[in-house]
Amino acid sequence: LSGPAIKPVALRCVWQVCQAVSAPVIGVGGISSAEDVLEFILVGAHAVQIGTANFMRPDMAFRIAERLPALMDELGIKSLDEYRGTLATG
Repeated sequence: LSGPAIKPVALRCVWQVCQAVSAPVIGVGGISSAEDVLEFILVGAHAVQIGTANFMRPDMAFRIAERLPALMDELGIKSLDEYRGTLATG
């Protein structure tokens, strides 16, 4: 199982690992857009890896990196450091 189908599980696992360790965590699993990147940062990831999406479009990482600053502006996110790990759990 890989690609978008794994993303919900990957997000949960990254969140759990970020709660358990103080080391930087790299989020991976189903990342194919700038929105996906922000979701992994939201749960605490310090960086992300793009895997399966690169098979569909070898330039995917560049496209996402290009889109990310504009998306952050649209959402009012000033910095990834301030946004990282801010998921509110009830």
